[in-house]
Amino acid sequence: MADGYAFTAAEVEPPHHLVLRQAPPEHPWDSVWTFTVEPDGPGRSRLVSRTRARRQSGAAGRVAALAGLAMEPVIVLMTRRMLLGIRERAERGLREAADATA
Repeated sequence: MADGYAFTAAEVEPPHHLVLRQAPPEHPWDSVWTFTVEPDGPGRSRLVSRTRARRQSGAAGRVAALAGLAMEPVIVLMTRRMLLGIRERAERGLREAADATA
């Protein structure tokens, strides 16, 4: 893609969840990436990230499976970094809001 790689927002339900989708023929993978905000006690929540991909059959599926295995450590590290960045910005926003009311 000339402008970079993009996902389609398949489902959006603020502030509960976001589902991103990629599928052939535009994309080589047939998958979803879901972000869900789950309650985690009084005044607390967790952001959970999940992915699921369907494998193609035949030789293309085997190549995709090997590529997925090779990329898995990179994807785990990138996702962790992204989630930590989101947490930092969310907590900063809470601190700024508390300071503004103090």
